[in-house]
Amino acid sequence: MSAKRLLVPVVPLLAAASLLAGCSGNAANVSQFCRDVNTLTAATAGTKTPAEQLAAFKANRSTLHDLVSHAPSAVSAKVQQFVTITEAHIASNDPNLAAAPGWTTAALAVTDSCAPPTKPSTAG
Repeated sequence: MSAKRLLVPVVPLLAAASLLAGCSGNAANVSQFCRDVNTLTAATAGTKTPAEQLAAFKANRSTLHDLVSHAPSAVSAKVQQFVTITEAHIASNDPNLAAAPGWTTAALAVTDSCAPPTKPSTAG
């Protein structure tokens, strides 16, 4: 899923591969972090409405919390922002995550931290 897909109101979050791309930190933690990202990806992939997406996050709260504890240092602030905003929306039962200031940017940082690196073109 492209980053542009994350910008629509219904946001099936985090289409990330479990490849480690430029993450710094303990390899075991980074690996677990990307597994957590994949868990959330799978949980939200089939959602079609903001309410369904919020329900998927509610059902995976422990994974949300794990993201923070396993986050690579390079993205830990954005991961915390993503989780804090998501948790606030869960607490208030507000499914409009994509409208929350900073949520989409934070979600993209989480996604990008586990996405495979882009290879430069060798065509020429």
